[in-house]
Amino acid sequence: MSGYEVELARARRDIGALEVMIGRNERALELRVRLAYRQFHLASLTEDEVEFERLGKLITTLIDDFGPLEDVCLLKANVDARFHRLDEARQDLSMCPPLVQRRAGRAILAEVDFQQGRYAEARHAFAMLAEQERTWDVLARLAHWESKLGDPDEADRLYEEAEDQLTAKEMRSFAWVELQRGDLALARGRFTNAQAHYQRAAAAFPGHWLTDQRDAALRIAEGKAHIAEALLRSVIPRCPKPELKQALGELLTSLGKTEEARGWLEKAAAAFLQSVQEGGVHYYHHLAELYADGLGQPAEAVRWARKDNRCSRGPFSRTGKSPRACGGSASPWLRECGTRGSLQPRRPCAGRRAMRRMGNSTTEPL
Repeated sequence: MSGYEVELARARRDIGALEVMIGRNERALELRVRLAYRQFHLASLTEDEVEFERLGKLITTLIDDFGPLEDVCLLKANVDARFHRLDEARQDLSMCPPLVQRRAGRAILAEVDFQQGRYAEARHAFAMLAEQERTWDVLARLAHWESKLGDPDEADRLYEEAEDQLTAKEMRSFAWVELQRGDLALARGRFTNAQAHYQRAAAAFPGHWLTDQRDAALRIAEGKAHIAEALLRSVIPRCPKPELKQALGELLTSLGKTEEARGWLEKAAAAFLQSVQEGGVHYYHHLAELYADGLGQPAEAVRWARKDNRCSRGPFSRTGKSPRACGGSASPWLRECGTRGSLQPRRPCAGRRAMRRMGNSTTEPL
């Protein structure tokens, strides 16, 4: 089995064993917290919303049964920030005031600041954390800031320094950092460098669908659409993210396979809408882009873009991520909902646009 398959099997085995033990004693707090964190690990590996829903139920019952414990509130804040529930993430940390002073809590607050458009505050917080202790995760967060709003060369240097902090037992994290370095190279049109980083990620953590997703984005940027199509078709059975179905649908449209493309785009739209009906906000920008570019329904595109624009001030979590809102030939709905603030993201290349379509996440492992 590949490294990814081994880790996935271990996570599922651990969850099963913990559930058996908890069944014998439902008041076993330590076991239940451990179960929640293992469930988070499984959900992060698969990026399956069903697994995140299970995690949400575990967290809710833990808080109901034992109150706002630090580790549980921290986990909840991490998940809420991941899904762009930014006010909720702040509230999670405030439920347990000591968390605001903890390093992990401060990092989440800085990430929320970044997503909400308080870029200077976010960078200051990341820099302070790095000054106190240069751990790999904080260096990676600071590198991500630099990659979006600062110096790309400094971003790559920080990512490299983050790798130096990792041990041989942390190959999954090493692979994740390599993917970020590849993304940075791809965004700058340095395709050979991007491929080298993606290959190192694949060697460090073999079998992960996320690496194939990045490779597909690279192939799109290189104009190798048929290779990208094959990669996406191989990824979708391993990862249920609707963003991938949207990306495949749009790629098939560009290849003239319009009938099949329509089917994939409609599947993506149905999944996005179901998530919204269940209270999710993280797919607003995907719906706006899908209706504008894929399904050709501009009125719906405007409706979702307005919802998205009200949800966040940051240019990277939602509609502001669109290249057209960042200086390209913007359609009216994107001009209306363009980015705000004095700092603006760079206009991404085709590969980075492809990664955005696929729901590329820069959230590092917990």
